[in-house]
Amino acid sequence: MKNSGLLKALLGFSLALAMQACNLPSNAPSTTTGATAAAPAPSGGACTNPLYPVAAGATWTYSVSGLATDTYTHTITAVRPDGFSDQDAFGSGATHTGEWKCDNGALIALSPLSGPSSAITANNMTATFTTSEMTGVTLPASVKAGDTWTQDFTIEGTQSINGQDIAAKGKVTFACTGGPTESVTVAAGTFNAVRVDCKVDLAITVNLGGLPIPTNFSGNITSWFAPDVGMVKMQGEIPNVGSSTLELTSYKLP
Repeated sequence: MKNSGLLKALLGFSLALAMQACNLPSNAPSTTTGATAAAPAPSGGACTNPLYPVAAGATWTYSVSGLATDTYTHTITAVRPDGFSDQDAFGSGATHTGEWKCDNGALIALSPLSGPSSAITANNMTATFTTSEMTGVTLPASVKAGDTWTQDFTIEGTQSINGQDIAAKGKVTFACTGGPTESVTVAAGTFNAVRVDCKVDLAITVNLGGLPIPTNFSGNITSWFAPDVGMVKMQGEIPNVGSSTLELTSYKLP
């Protein structure tokens, strides 16, 4: 595989990594539809967030299109007073689990993939990363138009592309801004959803034959969260590489 093709594959894979970092609620056949009204700020436990219902057994299923075509299901497997665990499963067979911390309604992913150490497989590419450092918030307790927040991850690990193992390390930075409430129609129904726009900066260095090759690039991710439902749609793009879209097809809340 020529280096130019390999780097393009790495860029596409990194977009998938970045989009998974933002994936909030996503194998239940039950479907619920209908628009939702604005929800008040959280007043319950540490994990009570109006845009992301945290409840053990809750599931959300999405269709994936763009750089890859697949299905994606997100399940909350356990809830604790100060956090929760989740599991992601793709129709292609890739799965991973994640850990979250809760702070008075603010939700904090502890890794850009699924926890302190994680693995993912997509498009003939497999990668295992470890998060060595994390700061910031994934989803604040309350999101209003104009609000801003950030989250940074330092990662390192190995990517295997078409059987070639490549050492990689870098930093992923999310800078997000709350937007207006918009009407969004997906397979699961029509929802009044809060838009969140995030700029994603990735600085990744791969080692090819002993030669370190730094790659810096940026992408954009827009997500829509319906109060008391969760994420209903996400669009992500890296210029000159491609784009991906996730749309809610069904969900089930306990």
